[in-house]
Amino acid sequence: MKIKEDILDKEISILLYPFSILYEIAVRLRFLLYKKNILKSYQLPGFVLSIGNITVGGTGKTPVVIKIADLLKKRGISAGIISRGYMRKSREMLIVSDKTSVFYSGDEPYLMAKRLKDTIICVGIDRKKAADLILKKYGIDFFILDDAFQNLRIKKNLDIVLIDGNNPFGSKRLLPSGPLREPIDHLNRADTFIIMGNKKIPSEIDSKKEIFFGRHVAKKIVFLNNSYPVSFLKNKKIVSFAGIGRPKRFLNTLKEIGAEVLYFKEFPDHYWFSKKDIGMLLDLKEDLEAEFLITTEKDWVRITEKKEEIGYVEIDVELEEEEKFLDLIISRYEEYKKNIS
Repeated sequence: MKIKEDILDKEISILLYPFSILYEIAVRLRFLLYKKNILKSYQLPGFVLSIGNITVGGTGKTPVVIKIADLLKKRGISAGIISRGYMRKSREMLIVSDKTSVFYSGDEPYLMAKRLKDTIICVGIDRKKAADLILKKYGIDFFILDDAFQNLRIKKNLDIVLIDGNNPFGSKRLLPSGPLREPIDHLNRADTFIIMGNKKIPSEIDSKKEIFFGRHVAKKIVFLNNSYPVSFLKNKKIVSFAGIGRPKRFLNTLKEIGAEVLYFKEFPDHYWFSKKDIGMLLDLKEDLEAEFLITTEKDWVRITEKKEEIGYVEIDVELEEEEKFLDLIISRYEEYKKNIS
């Protein structure tokens, strides 16, 4: 079955390849227009740290953004996070808290607000207006832009790109026949790389640039009113589901912590679960005599039905040379402050 699926995926990829060529032409032309200053870039009213990637989904940007904001807070620096709020049900610019409707904020900003209680998080299509609001209302001049590597309109003081160490660039084809959002050689725009999950540096990355290594780690199993160590799921029979960029990675995480996964259901990334979806999954749990229904934290925040019957795995990021990484960010920030004074 898996072989047939792989063959089908390759056939579809081949059929879509001509569109990838057209897409690459458009991306390169856009980049050239900004490079020649025909299209103008602008500076936000403060220091801009961008977290992004070059592939579609799956590098785990949200936990990294949370990690950086938390580390900065411990060093006495308040950062404002700006996100587009992808797939949210509103176009209104707003400050997000854990009391905000996830439908209005989007899942990733809501998840960040849930984890970072004292951090200002703003969602909005216009990042300039969002930055102006954060500076004016809260006096914060340090902005973390979530998923902004492809945003050439905004000048960045530090451009950090996440790379999936286990599968850096997939087929190396651009959308729609491959996972690349832009050509690999555009990585030369990045200042710093974080390679997640594998310590091997891809040959396509300039090894002279700052490179750090990190990994996503399952920290605990959380239910509505309780939390447990990850060992709680060891040898437990579960039904699980995920609507994220790379759901099979979550499945592997469950297996690594020792859960016995009886059934795993994949949904599209950022999928809004219906009452019927949740009912079907809970019925499956009962039919298979599973002990728990488990999902990701990002999926859990999008659930509105029977949350008390569903648990999630809380994922954190561990960075090697964490202090060196933080020192790099702060030194760039101090350099920025010095230059504008």
